[in-house]
Amino acid sequence: MTERVFVDTNILIYAASDDPSRSDDARAFLLKDSEFHISTQVINEFIAACQKKNILSRSEIERTVEEYLSDFSLHLISDSTIRSALKIQTGYLFSYWDALIVASALEAECSFLLTEDLQQDLLINKLLKIQNPFVST
Repeated sequence: MTERVFVDTNILIYAASDDPSRSDDARAFLLKDSEFHISTQVINEFIAACQKKNILSRSEIERTVEEYLSDFSLHLISDSTIRSALKIQTGYLFSYWDALIVASALEAECSFLLTEDLQQDLLINKLLKIQNPFVST
């Protein structure tokens, strides 16, 4: 059975960048045989960061976004996602934005959240495990 993996914005940014310390690892994870998921928050943060930090040109952003939208399952943020994020924020003491990513991953029924922003191997609600591709386990 293929693992359902939710991908955080920072992984997509590193995969698109030329940062040799991070880009190869991020790209390698995205080539694994998994079912990848993102949210509207993730894709919008990716676009904003690439524009603000000049990581990619406008045409490269458009091409990359099209690839992500084709290759990954996209989840919309709903009122239930927001309510869940508020509970997760309180329960785990995450920032609201991290809690919204976690809530989206849980709603997508993912087993793993690929991010560098949260504690490696943390298990959330006994369902979602944090995996940092830049930490050796």
